[in-house]
Amino acid sequence: MKTPFNPRKIFIFRTCMYVFLTLGSCRINAQIVGEWTWESGSSSPNAAAVYGTKGVAAAGNHPGNRDSPSGWMDGSGNFWVFGGDDASANSLNDLWKYSPTTKLWTWVSGSNTGNSAGTYGTKGTFAAANAPPARFGQAMTMDASGNFWLFGGAPAATLGTTAFLNDLWEYKPSTNQWTWVSGSNSTGAPGVYGTKGTGSTANVPGGRIYPTIWTDATGNIWIFSGLGLDKNSTADNLNDLWEYTPSTKKWTWVTGSNTVNATGVYGTKGTAATANTPGARNASSGWRDAAGNFWIFAGATGAFFTGGNSYNDLWKYTPSTAKWTWVSGNNTAGGTGVHGTEGVAAAANMPGARYSQGVTVDVTGNFWLFGGLDGGTGSAYDDLWTYSPTSNEWAWVDGSTGFNAGAVHGTLGVAAASNTPGGRGFSSVWADATNNIWVTSGYDGANDNNDLFEWSIINTLAVRDLELQGVHQPKANELSWYLTGDFNTAYFSVERSANASPFTAIGSSPAAGNTFSDTHLTAGSLLYRVKEVDIDSSIVYSPVIALAGAGSSTTVYPNPTRGAVTLQLGGDGLSGTVATLYDLSGKAVAQWMITSGTQWLDVSHFAVGTYLLRLANGESVKIIKK
Repeated sequence: MKTPFNPRKIFIFRTCMYVFLTLGSCRINAQIVGEWTWESGSSSPNAAAVYGTKGVAAAGNHPGNRDSPSGWMDGSGNFWVFGGDDASANSLNDLWKYSPTTKLWTWVSGSNTGNSAGTYGTKGTFAAANAPPARFGQAMTMDASGNFWLFGGAPAATLGTTAFLNDLWEYKPSTNQWTWVSGSNSTGAPGVYGTKGTGSTANVPGGRIYPTIWTDATGNIWIFSGLGLDKNSTADNLNDLWEYTPSTKKWTWVTGSNTVNATGVYGTKGTAATANTPGARNASSGWRDAAGNFWIFAGATGAFFTGGNSYNDLWKYTPSTAKWTWVSGNNTAGGTGVHGTEGVAAAANMPGARYSQGVTVDVTGNFWLFGGLDGGTGSAYDDLWTYSPTSNEWAWVDGSTGFNAGAVHGTLGVAAASNTPGGRGFSSVWADATNNIWVTSGYDGANDNNDLFEWSIINTLAVRDLELQGVHQPKANELSWYLTGDFNTAYFSVERSANASPFTAIGSSPAAGNTFSDTHLTAGSLLYRVKEVDIDSSIVYSPVIALAGAGSSTTVYPNPTRGAVTLQLGGDGLSGTVATLYDLSGKAVAQWMITSGTQWLDVSHFAVGTYLLRLANGESVKIIKK
């Protein structure tokens, strides 16, 4: 059952000040909350396609039910879907485009009937008549020019045999033409590995389904693992990594084994090593980060078409060093997930073992994962996760902690907390330019679907923020803080940094407290921040403030005052700088140019209350207006 919406949950965006980033360890604490919207397709499983006219978008168009299609987003923000197989075990080779702006589907290429034989044409030559044969379990990626690349798959009718494909295709959206680039135009081709690390026109990966694919910054195509044929034509799980260079038309076997069912070598978590390699698997998810590293997550481990188990390990491959790093998750199959608090990232969190999950990368470089199937039971997940490579933390952000949740479509085009795509694997997933997550198609354990869902972050709820203020007094720095929004505080910790040293805790306050007096001042400017710790151990930091340390002789008098104060500076180093007066809401209400060590400041026209005078050297002085 889907976890019900909790109105106390909030979504926090925080930007760290420069001094905070350079002198302290800024942690952004965010509790992510979003809602699903059913955008297109049928709310009933196994729905038929409405193709309309090829090349013409129309409100009635939509792809038919399917699982194991390939999906990607182009540079204009349109979503594309190719192939898969439907509930009647028909393979497909239709290509579709969806515009989130118009919310219309267009049938672009391929056949509107199942099991099309396709047309290979002449290898290396684009032609309007060319089309890949119908298939499922293929891998597709997009290069920097906006062209799409397809590798492998199999006709659905051959499920349970060794009739895998190893053909590589390129599609140009600008011309709407395909070309057969490499591999065989028939099924069942074994791998030709050659010498590891050496490219050759004779080399070629064996036929396979459910490999993982990437395109690097230079336009080379990379594939990893899958269920298919090794050098001996033996069919089972693979862990080989290959690179294809279009300019030379050569495949290179890069890492992994040239035989099936190779065992993984994990090494030390977080440490790259030449000997490291993920174990053989299929239906893992892969993506490339902005630095050019390749990532894979999870996958099935079972023997050829006999089920088995699945992983929840996360790996990174760095092409420049040719090394794998085991980053996160378990080093054995069948790992149990740790969901933690919904919407809150934590080091202990991790998704449970699975395969056929959908993964995408958002514009900030974070990874998003949806659904998948459990390798041991075949049960379907409906959970949505995000992973930050920067913090190496997962956050479970939506869906249930169990299996086989049913879809709740709600009203077409209307977001609701109760909506959910339901548990499913073998779907297509994208992140758009505004970090909304889209899911379409997939197998729910009994049926194939053609619905399209969008998950959007809720940004209209109250924002929790921790503000810190402080005043320097001759014998102490007085701190006060204000926590706004919804919260569940356990305690506050006050931290200080002197002379660019790391922040250390100097005191604490119970949840009901909001003041602290630092009476152990040291010379020089002092930096302060307050850490709010929730009962669930999540953390929010205040911005950093600077106050004068011991030895400062800056004062104002008379204080309190009804009309004016005299500002007495400890020296003349502030001459020519600006002093700013703030009210307790943080609003700047006045500014004065400092022209001498003793200066008269008129505050007679301000309302009764407490104000903070901040100087350019970071000193702050409290002024009380009667």
